[in-house]
Amino acid sequence: MNNAEFWASVNGIIADGLYINDFHRANSMAAQREVQRMSLHPYSREQKLEQIERLKKHSSQRDC
Repeated sequence: MNNAEFWASVNGIIADGLYINDFHRANSMAAQREVQRMSLHPYSREQKLEQIERLKKHSSQRDC
């Protein structure tokens, strides 16, 4: 699976709403926008995964 295929599958999962529930709807919409924005940039898969981890860490720190 190449970089474009990976992000297309991630975008498809988010767009299909497989992980969306009412409590997380706002965050899911933000995540969908972020994936769309990220898919337009020529970063490697590893760079994008690092970015996702940073976003998750930042989000979890805000929730505490």
